[in-house]
Amino acid sequence: MSKTLLETEEDLTLVKDLIMLPIVMSVLELDITKIKSAGFKVPAVYISMLKTVQYLITCDMYSTKKRTRELGIKIIEHQSTKTGVEASYLVRGYQHKISMLSSVIKSETQLRLCKYMGIHKLEEG
Repeated sequence: MSKTLLETEEDLTLVKDLIMLPIVMSVLELDITKIKSAGFKVPAVYISMLKTVQYLITCDMYSTKKRTRELGIKIIEHQSTKTGVEASYLVRGYQHKISMLSSVIKSETQLRLCKYMGIHKLEEG
């Protein structure tokens, strides 16, 4: 049985996770910093919740990196641009590229945070 040369849906999902999970972590870190300086009545509660989410993301990052190593996937270049993020990556020796617009990154970040926090309906405000 021969190995697949084309990237699979799982490959692409893993590459997106490798790009998105650190971004979500950065957003949470920024929010924790803002909470600390915002004068919340009980900042420790909010910070603890966000740190719990960070722990879950760290676990997902570990399992994602482990799986990408198993499948021969590696990001070789990653950069922010005026319009979003671009990355070059290898899948079993073949090079591919992905770009994500800032609007997609923002939307994806919100969806992932909702998933981690158990939020089913996002209140706009």
